[in-house]
Amino acid sequence: MFLLRHGGKRGYVLSEGVNPFFSDIDTYAMAQAVLDEAVRKQLCAGARLDRIAVLDNFCWPDPVLSDATPDGAYKMAQLVRACRGLYDLARAYRTPLVSGKDSMKNDSTMGGVKISVPPTLLVSAIGQIDDVTDALTLDAKLEDDVVFLLGVTRDETGGSEYFRLLGERDGAAGAPGGPAPYVGNRVPGVDAAETLPLYRALEAAIRRRLVRSAATPALALARCAMAGELGLELDLGLAPDLAALPPDVALFSESNGRFVVTVAPNDVAAFSELFAGLPCRRIGVVTPEPSLRLTLAGKLRVDLRMAAMKAAYKETLAHV
Repeated sequence: MFLLRHGGKRGYVLSEGVNPFFSDIDTYAMAQAVLDEAVRKQLCAGARLDRIAVLDNFCWPDPVLSDATPDGAYKMAQLVRACRGLYDLARAYRTPLVSGKDSMKNDSTMGGVKISVPPTLLVSAIGQIDDVTDALTLDAKLEDDVVFLLGVTRDETGGSEYFRLLGERDGAAGAPGGPAPYVGNRVPGVDAAETLPLYRALEAAIRRRLVRSAATPALALARCAMAGELGLELDLGLAPDLAALPPDVALFSESNGRFVVTVAPNDVAAFSELFAGLPCRRIGVVTPEPSLRLTLAGKLRVDLRMAAMKAAYKETLAHV
């Protein structure tokens, strides 16, 4: 979030979306997922849905068929599918592509083994916000605020962090430059006819100042709690789509089009009215206890203290 000029209130929002792991299954779905992610991050900050432009940055393995690249035709087909996915959703979301950058020879040979980057598309978005004082952040603000889950969670764990973790725990390893050993096949999709009405309702709720915080998965629940240093007491069984899934899928699916938002108790009725007929589920409350507690199917599935979550979240860079 940035102020457009000193002394004014108008501002702009920068966001991005990237997930090369989905390319292990389908680059069309990958391209749509990263555009959707960038747009959702815009909304979470308070940007206007009708004032978002995007940029594409392709980082691709060599897609030209040659003796050195015998699978060039396949990599070109992946590129074509990614472009189609980006085109289709950009038109549906009315987010014009105003610039971009392409890098198409990202391969290296080491010890006689050719290693290529995964087909990757980074989508960057720039949006407008009329008044920066209305900007949102992801942190839970006050105890007793109500937590809502927006959007539908499906059995879409293909290319997920969860599957990669399972592979690591089993000691499995993929080929250099290849996909992870556990990939799956149910990659998250995007249906603009489903997501856009939800996005418009969220934008309206934010403009009416009915939303105290907003975040997008993954790890939205944990990040919301950690950022605000407040706890969350949640029953995911209150969301029918989550209750219908196996617990691990419900917790770790990376379905697109979803948000976690917190709302003041006095604003719950007005907030809920805006989402009539849309996937909007009240799943819990913000608590003063610094912990994340998740119940699903009548069982406590997650009970994590704030300190443990922060330590795990920062572990990768702990010694940098």
